Amino acid sequence: MRVFVVKPYGFCSGVKRALRLLMEERKKYERIYTFGEIIHNRSVVKRLKKEGIIPIKELKGKLDGVLAIRTHGISPDHLKRIQNYGIKIIDTTCPYVKRVQEIVKMLKEEGYKVVMIGDRNHPEVSSVMGILVKKGILFPASGEVPKKGLTNLKKWDKIGVVCQTTVSREIMTFALEEIGKKDFGEMRVFNTICQEVIKRQSRFQKLMERVDAGVVAGGRNSANTRRLYEIGRLSGKPTFWIEKEEDWLEIKARLKGFRVQSVGFASGTSTPDEFCSWLIKNIKREGKQ
Repeated sequence: MRVFVVKPYGFCSGVKRALRLLMEERKKYERIYTFGEIIHNRSVVKRLKKEGIIPIKELKGKLDGVLAIRTHGISPDHLKRIQNYGIKIIDTTCPYVKRVQEIVKMLKEEGYKVVMIGDRNHPEVSSVMGILVKKGILFPASGEVPKKGLTNLKKWDKIGVVCQTTVSREIMTFALEEIGKKDFGEMRVFNTICQEVIKRQSRFQKLMERVDAGVVAGGRNSANTRRLYEIGRLSGKPTFWIEKEEDWLEIKARLKGFRVQSVGFASGTSTPDEFCSWLIKNIKREGKQ
């Protein structure tokens, strides 16, 4: 079968930067801790553990070495706790996420009520909403219009809107339409969706129009991989989500069952390049058998 690949694929620039910083520090220290999983890919996290880079959920006991802030960022409150712990810190926060954080700080200082469009339980959203100390308004990426926050707006209120870097443009558009129905004084909108994510989403959407099926590679806990999978499903074509090599055997049989002749391939931004190359090669090989 023919394989059409959305480029770029594999790690994005933010993930590559984070892993480079970790490996540079690993040369100096026997052990590095990450506050949460450094990226949303279980196979990468598992591999890093073997190299002495270990995720932790909370600060407890004695930690020797270095503590890394994950790519999704961290709230000011958590950062202060880490600084008080007295351990060396390296910041691997994605530059796109940093931009969202800086915009929110600016809006807060200028007296704007901030609305963030994003996944309620995503660590990036937590890191940004933490800046607002429970005063921000979250518009869920699920599309559910928030009952609290928006209904309490006043005619003189100033609104600032930002997005989680991995939400889809469709969700952002829907959220802005709903926010715009409210009565307030002023609204400033910042499109903070990662440009690398937008490219992958838009290219995969167009690609799915001319192929028989889609294959998306990435972690099951990756928000941007899930968006790609949803795009594939919305096309009406069979779409398969592959997280690890073991998944391929099942997906291979299902592709045969659908009599697929052409496949569109895309990957999440935290999916290793080598895994993508392996998967693309296997899909192509299947078509020759």
